[in-house]
Parts: sequence; C-alpha cells; structure tokens
Amino acid sequence: MGQITPTPPLGTPSSFALRDQIVAWLGEIEANLPPLGEKAKHIRDPLHGAIVLSPYEIRLLDSLPMQRLRGIRQLGLAYLTFPGAGHSRFEHALGVRFVAKRMLDRLEEVQGRAYSANQRATVLAAALLHDVGHGIFSHAIEGIIALNPHLRAQYDATNGTALHEQVGAVLIEHDPIATCLRTMGIAPTVVSALILQQAEVLLRHDIPRELWGIISGPLDADKLDYFARDSYFSGVVTSVDPERIMQTLSIGERHQLAVTLAGASALDKMLYDRVHMYGDLYGHQKILAAEMMVRALVETMLQSGRKSRISIRGQDGRSLGIHLDRVTDYLRLSDEAFLAAPANNPTVAGIQTRLLRRDLLHRAYALSYDAVSGATEEAYLGVLQRIRRPDTLATLRRELIARHPEIPATDLWFAATRSPMMTGVGASVVGLGHHTVPTGSAFHDWDQRDAMGIPQHSILRHFELYRAKVYCFAPPAVAQQVGQTARAILREFWGDLTVTLAPA
Repeated sequence: MGQITPTPPLGTPSSFALRDQIVAWLGEIEANLPPLGEKAKHIRDPLHGAIVLSPYEIRLLDSLPMQRLRGIRQLGLAYLTFPGAGHSRFEHALGVRFVAKRMLDRLEEVQGRAYSANQRATVLAAALLHDVGHGIFSHAIEGIIALNPHLRAQYDATNGTALHEQVGAVLIEHDPIATCLRTMGIAPTVVSALILQQAEVLLRHDIPRELWGIISGPLDADKLDYFARDSYFSGVVTSVDPERIMQTLSIGERHQLAVTLAGASALDKMLYDRVHMYGDLYGHQKILAAEMMVRALVETMLQSGRKSRISIRGQDGRSLGIHLDRVTDYLRLSDEAFLAAPANNPTVAGIQTRLLRRDLLHRAYALSYDAVSGATEEAYLGVLQRIRRPDTLATLRRELIARHPEIPATDLWFAATRSPMMTGVGASVVGLGHHTVPTGSAFHDWDQRDAMGIPQHSILRHFELYRAKVYCFAPPAVAQQVGQTARAILREFWGDLTVTLAPA
C-alpha cells in the first residue's frame, strides 16, 4: 500500500471527514493484504460447532481490520458484572456468517431454486464483515461519541445508519478488504450497500430484497446469533429457539424475510427475550455505571484541548500519543489496551485504574414507577419520556454537580436505561400464499406511541414503568447523600407538588 498522508490537525476542514480519517489510519498502520491460503478451514465455535470457511474468507478474517475485533468485547463493559460475557466481536462475526449461510440454504429450499454464486458470496461476505467498523467497547462508545458535538461532527449522524456501519463501509471499500473482495469476484460497494441498506445500489446489482433482510432486519443473522451468544456467555437464560425460526423462515409478499404462522410463537419468544435481555443484561445498572465512567474519561480528554493524551504502541513499536478527539482513535485500541494505556492526565489515569479494579460508581438513586406516589401511569410515562432525553439528563447532571461542588464532576451522573426497538415486526409473519399477517406476532404494534411518546404496547409499557429506570450514580462513600439530592432534583423537575418520590 502506498504512503498516505497522516490525518491533519484538528481545526482543518478535512479533519472532520470520516473517510479521510480512516484511509489515513489504514495507511499509517500498514494494513497490508494477507496471503491467500490453499485450503478451507474448520473453526470450532461453542454455539454452532464447526464453521467452514473458504481460503478467501480466511484471508478476510486475517486482515488487520478484522483481527482487531478479537480485542473488542461484544457486550462492551458487561464483563465487569457478568464475568463470562467476555466474548468478542470477532467470535460474533463468525457466528453471523454461519447463520447467514443457513438462512441462504433455507430460502433456496423455500423457493425451489438457487441463488447465484455471486449473490451468495456477497451476502456471506457482508455477514462476516458487518461489525468490522466497531470501536472499543462496541455500542457503549458509539453512544458516548454521539453525545459529544466535536466527535459527532466527524460523521453523518442524521442518515439513520450507526457509526460503526459507516466506518465499516469505508473499511470495506478500501484495502486490504477491498482487494480481498475483488479477488472473490465481489464488488466492495455492494457489500457495504448491504450493511448500509442502500436500496438503489442493491437493486442495480441484482441483490434480491429478501437477502437484504439477512444482513439487517427483524429476523437478520446478526440477531439470531447475538441473542443466543449473549445469553450463553452472560448466563442470562433465554428461551430463544433459533432452530424453529430457521425451519419456518419464508419470504413475504413484499419480498421481506418472515416466518410462517407455525414459527410465530418462536419469533415471539425471541422478541420477549429481547425485552428480558434489555432489563437484565444490556441495561444493568452496573454496566451503565461503568459506561458513565468511560464517558467521564473521554470528556476529560476532550475538554483538555489536546493537552491530555494516552500513549499506545505505534506501528514501529514506539509510543504514540492520541487524544481521543478523532473517530479513528477509537479504532486503534482493544478494550484492555484502552484501560491499560499510560495517561498523562491524573483524572484519566484514575478512572482507568478504577475500571481495571472494578471500583465502580454506585447507584445513588433509581427512579421507576414503583418509587412514585400520587401519579398515574400516564403521568409517570410522560415525565419519563422527558427525563430520558439526553439534554434533560445533562441538565439534571449540571444541577447535581452544582449542589455537590465537593465531589468531582466526573463522578456524578444521571443515566437512563434504553428501551428495546423492534422495527418491522408487523411484516415478519406470513400465512397462506406468503401474504403478510400484520397481527401474526404479539409484538406487531411494538413501536406504537401516542402524541406524548407514551408506549401503547402492554409489554413495552410495563418495561418503561418498572424496568427502564433513571439512575443517579456517585462514589460509594457519598452515594446516600447524593441520592437525597438526586431525589430532590427529580422532584423539582416533575413540578407536581402532589407527587412524592421514595427516599434514596
């Protein structure tokens, strides 16, 4: 690969171009083309057994952008609470590739005809590469980047695609991955279009619509793998029946992926378990507390105006200082390397040490409907929608910091549990003649909300009443005192004097 000019300093227009950043980073780290082997390989997976990959797929795996996924945990900081949840994005990528192949085989059986070799290879490559753009701590860091104006300005935060998908698309369209794909007869732009769901590109290259759903949709290979994988490694038990979903997989009248009515109960189990996992795993209070500590670390770095840096190993073995002020900085490290990297800012170094030792912030206060007296469900849910907005959480936190000047601002946070999204479920069940059965799933109207944003689906409503909590976090030594303050601030925000909140 030719010499590429390093990313220019902040403040220049091109420093905000995501593509320019990534191309410069690839040149800097010398992400060369791996050699092509001669034989297929069998890779053992604890969920799926033997996963057989061609020499060309092995070369994709051996590329540096893919190998870095070994050091990025699928569930971010969840391992601090669920010790078994240390599985990586690399393992998940292999699992999605396995599931995607099974889905292709099933769809060919349903239709009684085969897809072209190129169509199959393109879908399988997209499955393998779908998470190649993830940075440290996976989705947790994406949420932190999205809330920072400087970092948010470096990518398109308005086009409906996640940051890791945008980063992945650039990686796929540049070497070494692009050359790997071309030698397989696959157009890199079509693989990235599958990940970004760019209909115009996919239609132009004759990729059938149902194949789009294998990569992204209510029944995609990603979900079928990570539900089972996250449950297996975290120990959070679920009742997902991926075999039944696979057996009943079909194609709807609009060429969407769906299950037949015979598989609707298996689909509903999977969706219910998604709700369960959001409450018991993804939204666990200790995981949120750890995420706030990482956010404090990042904000401390950014607020220092490039005076703060962490030192990482450069390509030539010498120390390289980064400031976490570019999106590509979050691609340079593994999760562990990020926490262990020497930092010249004592606040940053202190947070790193506490995370390594699992010395986490504690819950000072938790708001849910059972902590409220004198309010109807409708009133509570209406207030909850307002509180959970990022700008409201930031306002509440500023007030908390103002009332506790003796406590470092990096140790005081308000955070809210996220609610699960289930877009497109209403078209995911088909009956006779492949006609969509809009009410075939019990979750068909999941996203329906009234003008105030209050959910109408009974399970989502229950989740937001009792599981989607708003937390205040603080150091353990002052948690009780801070909890009393948080309760008062939330009470003032509510504004209704007839409402009382439970003590901290």
